[in-house]
Amino acid sequence: MNPQKTADGSRARDDGPLASPDLRERRRALAKERFTAEQRQRVLEVTGQGVSIAVAAKQAGVTA
Repeated sequence: MNPQKTADGSRARDDGPLASPDLRERRRALAKERFTAEQRQRVLEVTGQGVSIAVAAKQAGVTA
């Protein structure tokens, strides 16, 4: 792990190649729970109409 400061001064973890496949899979599963297929589809549909990602995400009920 290599914590680095981000632009806002918070610390971000950079697991890089040290992240195990199991850890990556757990993170992927959690992301899929939080950003459902329906929400992803809605964001794609709305951005396809020329709407910004931030606005599309808000309409889908997620944050950009």
